Amino acid sequence: KRKRKSSDWIKEQLERGREHEHLVQVKLSSKSKHVVHFNVKAGDLIVWEFATKKRDVGFGVSFEPTVVATEQQPLASSHESLQKAMLPILPTLRVCTHSHPVIGSHRALQDGVYEIIWDNTYSRFFAKELFYRISTEPSVPDDNYLQQ
Repeated sequence: KRKRKSSDWIKEQLERGREHEHLVQVKLSSKSKHVVHFNVKAGDLIVWEFATKKRDVGFGVSFEPTVVATEQQPLASSHESLQKAMLPILPTLRVCTHSHPVIGSHRALQDGVYEIIWDNTYSRFFAKELFYRISTEPSVPDDNYLQQ
């Protein structure tokens, strides 16, 4: 099966964007990053789709577990533990998103904060026009999910 071109995917997403999940458009300047953070629960499925009109872009996914207070270690005294670095799920690598869209997913193993990064810091001159959509699906739909 032939992969769709990024330009076709972008056009299709923009045409149906108002009817479906929100498509985000970002101008990613040279030497910059675009970062999105969101909370997930264990078992949630994170789905991403993205493409650029021209040139490649770096992409990565990281995770920080949720810190929960215990009787032995109250949250107020564990401020340093909140400053832990994000754990890489997918290391940031350059991907050719101008030739075909990237579509992927990850199932969360535990509650926490996920960070999705689009990295253009390696580019000295070229800005990128990035189009993306991120969604999460709960492992077990609840009443609130069904009402959305």
